[in-house]
Amino acid sequence: GGSSLHVVASSERPRPRPLRPRGLPGATPDELVAFTLQLDDLNRQISGAGATVTALLTETQAIKETLLRSRAPQTLRDRARTMELDLLDIQQALEGNETRSLYSEGGPVSIGQRLEVARFGTFRSTYGPTAMHERMVEIALEQFEAVKTRLQQLNQNEMPALRRDLDTSGVPWTPGRGVPAD
Repeated sequence: GGSSLHVVASSERPRPRPLRPRGLPGATPDELVAFTLQLDDLNRQISGAGATVTALLTETQAIKETLLRSRAPQTLRDRARTMELDLLDIQQALEGNETRSLYSEGGPVSIGQRLEVARFGTFRSTYGPTAMHERMVEIALEQFEAVKTRLQQLNQNEMPALRRDLDTSGVPWTPGRGVPAD
């Protein structure tokens, strides 16, 4: 006899199963998928926040350099510097302190580091997340909410207000301020 090919519909696809019996009960396949999707979503948000911070830092640095060569009021310089410091704090909360990491120094654990623990701890695992992995994601979510709120305020309110005030004060054009008017 011949062999027949049976196509399995995606809804009938077998779920991953552990290769050996587990010592402790692990997560169900559905729980593992839900945890992985949560990690992916949070990672996507953090990547987007990091890109926004980088863009705003680049713009803020250009503004600071331009303000040094202008007769703009000191208050604009102060606002640009305060914004830069806030962005650097957000960047450190997201990514950690690069210098500390280089020298293996302690310090606050970044949101990215917490997600890394959860991601690598569950990578290719059929056991699922442990209580520690779930706690890492929970803490990362809490920390990210505060960071996200501050970043949104900078990006949607403070930077546009600074751009308008730069235009009003006649400060030469800087990247991020759109097409210069006459």
